[in-house]
Amino acid sequence: MNDFDLKRVQSKQLQIASQIKRICDSHGIKYFMDSGTLLGAVRHGGFIPWDDDFDIGMMRSDYDKFLSIADRELGEEYFVQNWFSDENYGKPFTKVRLIKTQYIEKNANPMEKSNGIFVDILPYDRYPENLRKGLIFNEKLRVIRFLVQSKINSVRSSTIKEWLGVLISSFTSRNFLINMYEKACRKYNSKKGSLMYAQTGTAKLGTWRIKETILSDLIEVKFENTSFSAPKKYHEYLLQAYGDYMKLPPVGERVGGHDVIGIKLW
Repeated sequence: MNDFDLKRVQSKQLQIASQIKRICDSHGIKYFMDSGTLLGAVRHGGFIPWDDDFDIGMMRSDYDKFLSIADRELGEEYFVQNWFSDENYGKPFTKVRLIKTQYIEKNANPMEKSNGIFVDILPYDRYPENLRKGLIFNEKLRVIRFLVQSKINSVRSSTIKEWLGVLISSFTSRNFLINMYEKACRKYNSKKGSLMYAQTGTAKLGTWRIKETILSDLIEVKFENTSFSAPKKYHEYLLQAYGDYMKLPPVGERVGGHDVIGIKLW
């Protein structure tokens, strides 16, 4: 993606994120800039110059509340995409897409209802404190998510493991697998604990286990020509996630995280 197209994509992502912020502020829903978006806000005052996405985090209760009103509040210009609204979408988080655009990723399922420019909304759930329980928890969610993706053919069946996933998933319904995952990922939310984790698309489950105290207090942080909510303890978050986060990566590593093969902006 050339710099001109990247800037236009970022402008549309900022438009989507501003609508999400509007809804959250109007309905008392807590949200915060997440991962590379938060890093960009702190280190660059906005987008990381080469970044091609915008990530928002929400605690599970806020996430559920947002989804209950998002369609009505956003209107026909946007599509709230998750595995409940799109039978060909296989990720455990939501994308808010701008309908009259195209942002075609190489590895995306071509059968999805929309391929517009998007902002990711990642729900946070509680993570088990016990190491053994954490490993079992990770594996259970990983297997179920893999079976969901096998069911909707978003897994490229090229290995024995992948073919086995397709075979096993053929004996179960998609809704059954999704309901199993949704129940499993919430298992520890009602229990005591200090660790939270985000439902993401590519990162290994439990990789970013963040202390709840880091995410509990929020402040407004400048982002481009506006501002968004962010953890007050963003230094602790970014230090855990990225290490020396103010240090720029080598020039050769300054690339976006999405392999985009087609863009249209109307």
